[in-house]
Amino acid sequence: MRLWRYGHAIEHLGQRYHLEGFLGSGGMADVCLAWDEQEKREVVIKVIKPDELDQRALDRFVQEATQIAQWHHPNILHIYGDLASESIDQTQAVPYIVMEYAQGGDLQKRLNPGQPYPLSAILSIFPQLCSAISHAHKQGIIHRNLKPPNVLFRILPDDTEQAVVSDFGLAIEVDAAHYTYARGSMLPYMAPEQLRGQTLPASDIFALGVILYQLCTGRLPFRRTLLDLRPDEPLKPPLSPSLLQPLLPRELDEVIFTALADDLAQRFSDAIQFWENARTALLSPPARSSHIHQFSFRSALSFPDDPMQPAVSDCSRSARGEKQEENADTELEGGDVENPPGSVQ
Repeated sequence: MRLWRYGHAIEHLGQRYHLEGFLGSGGMADVCLAWDEQEKREVVIKVIKPDELDQRALDRFVQEATQIAQWHHPNILHIYGDLASESIDQTQAVPYIVMEYAQGGDLQKRLNPGQPYPLSAILSIFPQLCSAISHAHKQGIIHRNLKPPNVLFRILPDDTEQAVVSDFGLAIEVDAAHYTYARGSMLPYMAPEQLRGQTLPASDIFALGVILYQLCTGRLPFRRTLLDLRPDEPLKPPLSPSLLQPLLPRELDEVIFTALADDLAQRFSDAIQFWENARTALLSPPARSSHIHQFSFRSALSFPDDPMQPAVSDCSRSARGEKQEENADTELEGGDVENPPGSVQ
């Protein structure tokens, strides 16, 4: 394949990476599948759009990418080294970053509008997301753009899966009118303070709350467009999850609404606290008793004693999405747009 920058066709980056395919495009980068000639493996390369970033944003990108490349957390996508740059003429250079290729695709592709995710899979995947977010916050990094397309699946040697979070710290901070938001993929997961230009660790807790609501109900809690966003107005409370899905415990309503609170002080203090409360709620009796609940997910997963080391999903194949349509226009309620497998925005 060829990627165009400044009128030049790029097939290789350095002497090491050969571009194989185009995975998607975000507000700050194009994402390509590439072959690493040195390590003999497929990788994902995020080719930065330098004309979309001012120097301050690019400097922050380099600083955080360098820090994240040193992490070795099982639920965070690996970054292979620092930001590099390929000169294509005497005046222009293309900055890029090389990352792990997660062959299991992304969570967005596995979601079916109106259908809740398998509860056994929720109990496996969600603690892994919380573990990743908790680790990042302890390192002083905020994700800023947590959403299902940035939740990927690593295939392990035994053919099981591990959920990994991508794009840590790599999302640019822009105002609500920026075209990245206008695409709709980020809006449903944005905390109220982000609309006011402030991003905090609690903003990631809010995004986790949206994801858990979506997994449990098959719907997004908020329907948002740029036209009706009012940063100074509180969000209208969503319907209770247990009303949408009567087999969900009512205790889960309070847990999710705590994560989605307008007041930052009312949200969970960290992601692990959120997971511990969510697990207790999910294992509670359903709001409405039914023989249908006999499929009980409680025995489908053995939980780790250490919440920072969540179990690997053992339901990978059943949850791996028979749907898998390659249609970028398919939307979940609330305007979230699908992205290609392995994409990071």
